[in-house]
Amino acid sequence: MTQKSFIQFMAVKMLLVSSAYALDLENSPEAEIRKNQPLAVTTSASISSNLYKNSSSDYSLNSDIAIDPSLTLENGTTLIGHISLYKDLRGERKEQLNDAYLGGIKTIYRQGPTSISFLGLGFLPLSELSYKDQKLQTAIMLAPTFNLSLEELVIPGLRVSLRPSFRQNFHKFKTSLSGNSNFERTLSTSLTLTYYATEAVLLTSRNTYSRSYTYNGNETDSYRFEQSFTYLFTARASVTIGHLNGGNPLAANGIDTEIQFLNRRSSTVYTSVSYTF
Repeated sequence: MTQKSFIQFMAVKMLLVSSAYALDLENSPEAEIRKNQPLAVTTSASISSNLYKNSSSDYSLNSDIAIDPSLTLENGTTLIGHISLYKDLRGERKEQLNDAYLGGIKTIYRQGPTSISFLGLGFLPLSELSYKDQKLQTAIMLAPTFNLSLEELVIPGLRVSLRPSFRQNFHKFKTSLSGNSNFERTLSTSLTLTYYATEAVLLTSRNTYSRSYTYNGNETDSYRFEQSFTYLFTARASVTIGHLNGGNPLAANGIDTEIQFLNRRSSTVYTSVSYTF
């Protein structure tokens, strides 16, 4: 895989995993609001950068504004949506839409500290990378989620979620206009640890491993680690600071494994604020 194609692959991968993380409704600070308020809209604004010095030509600084509406039906199904606008704060300072999604999530089992929910999503290719270069027409994602609250078992405030997921892409062509192979499908497994240290302090660790397949059957693996600290001003307003890093688990020689939690070239740090109406 060329460096250009890998960067392109990671851009899609980061968006996919971010979408899955944004759907952690059961353990999100807004969960209690959704229980008592069928219609809710969460708005957020974030700033992110890599770890290069701001004088470096490789330094990046970006902003993102997102809107996440949700509607809980009488049968317990929650309809969800997501749309966001990305802007590069250096260089051309160009604004671009990210891919959006619509879908639903429903808890299908709940007994004591355990629950199982099922997520279904349909993606709208609004980003230039998706609709212009890759010619993505749409995509679907299906994912069960297994939740375990360790409140009474081990550590008060600790919750664990395991989410295997399957994403199927539908492209017009097998290769992008830039000559890279498009990915037909992706299998991922995400493990999320959520710890409410206090009623106002939330610590989260999200870890994902994915395998993507091209239309010709070639495989590419990727991983992503994310850690975040959230402070809740109220049940509706919060601020989060975090770090994430990901990439190909294979070293440059293509044989050895090289998984890193922190890397100056690939790590991203971010700050975001959100409010739920």
